[in-house]
Amino acid sequence: EPPNCACPPGQSNTLSWSSSTQAWVGTCRDVACPVNTTGTSVAAGCTCVGSVGVVVPLTIPPYYNRTCKGVPCPSGAAPLSKSSMCACVAGYSGTLTWSSTDNSYSGECTLVPCPDNAIRNSTSRCVCSAGMLGLISWSNTTQTFNGICSPAPCPAGASGVPPNCACSLGQNGTLSWSSAQQTWQGTCRDIPCPANTTGANVATGCTCVGSVGVVLPLATAPFYNRTCQAVPCPSGAAPVSKSSMCACVDGYNGTLTWSPTDNSYSGVCTLVQCPANSSRTGTSSCACDAGLGGTLTWTNATQQYIGVCRPAACPANSVLVLATVGVRCVCNAGYSGNLTWTRPSWTGSCTYALYLFTSFTFTSCGATGSSGPTLSMCEQVYAGAPFLGLYYDVTGSGLQQWTVPRTGLYNITMAGASGGGDLSLAGRGVAMAATVNLTYGRILQILVGQPGTAVVDDPMSGGGGGGT
Repeated sequence: EPPNCACPPGQSNTLSWSSSTQAWVGTCRDVACPVNTTGTSVAAGCTCVGSVGVVVPLTIPPYYNRTCKGVPCPSGAAPLSKSSMCACVAGYSGTLTWSSTDNSYSGECTLVPCPDNAIRNSTSRCVCSAGMLGLISWSNTTQTFNGICSPAPCPAGASGVPPNCACSLGQNGTLSWSSAQQTWQGTCRDIPCPANTTGANVATGCTCVGSVGVVLPLATAPFYNRTCQAVPCPSGAAPVSKSSMCACVDGYNGTLTWSPTDNSYSGVCTLVQCPANSSRTGTSSCACDAGLGGTLTWTNATQQYIGVCRPAACPANSVLVLATVGVRCVCNAGYSGNLTWTRPSWTGSCTYALYLFTSFTFTSCGATGSSGPTLSMCEQVYAGAPFLGLYYDVTGSGLQQWTVPRTGLYNITMAGASGGGDLSLAGRGVAMAATVNLTYGRILQILVGQPGTAVVDDPMSGGGGGGT
């Protein structure tokens, strides 16, 4: 009351007294009711809406104290932006009314079905299903969904009826639908026809070549199942490398053609004659005969052999002579050795020799007991031996003297003589062998052991003589 004037609670501004004008200065303004409340002004009184509580006017900003606490929204509803009032969310239809009397909502929110070919997402909105093109929007005015979802075409090379697209059997790839871009992601790649088949690719069909069977496309790696079984090649032919197709082998000429109609080959492979001075080896290939050097090469382009066979050079101290097949090298007179043809050259050597020699067995020449053989006894037993005469002798005690014909390694086997008497009771001599290097012209002293002499009416006969 005057003289103490002030704005009432719930109104803004401050009043002051002007002594000069002898009047109050200032205006009291009404403060509007805050959000989620209803009423003319704070000073006149505000009521909580969609919530429970009171609004008390104050003399200081914000000039009120609100204790309104929101009431949980019904199913399918949510508070409006910057308000505690509930309303049906997008995808739900209905009307909610707040009752200040019992502080509750009346009405309900009903889920609105999605349009055809659309599904509901996590926010209760509807979007086009995978493989469907279109945009679905919600109208708050009509509380309905607007828009159409149409099937998106399958990518090139894919099969199926949209929206169910997938790579065709026999193709490599995976397709996935991007809802954000509303397109199919991924590529279907053609698989080439496998070996021994013909065709554009597995998906469009492959045919076995040179074999019998089928190629079935699959959805998983290697994306086909091949049951092609090779047909036996005609005579003179074999499968081409990494293929079941047959072709004439080296040494045969001709052309083979595969017929998928009756699953067989037509054509013949004919054996090609070897060039001069050559003959066929264990296979169909040709090689120069023994003693002839050269390389024979088969050319598939002309289906013939290229190359010439010429005599190979003989080793030193040997000469070339004709053989039944090809040629051969033999040691010159006065030389000996073992010459062997090992393509493409001769192996071995010819060394100087006093006489031809390969091997010989020296014996006791029929002598027994304690006396050795004589020269005449051995000449009779060794008749025809190449060393008799100049290169052999027997001493008076029966020691045989043999002259080494040429320098080289010799295998020598020695066996002791047996005891005398019954051979079933006589002891056997020990045998031993060795390989030694001998020089031509050296004279070896050979003492051959002789069986012991049987003793009459005595099972204990004499022992055999030793050998040196």
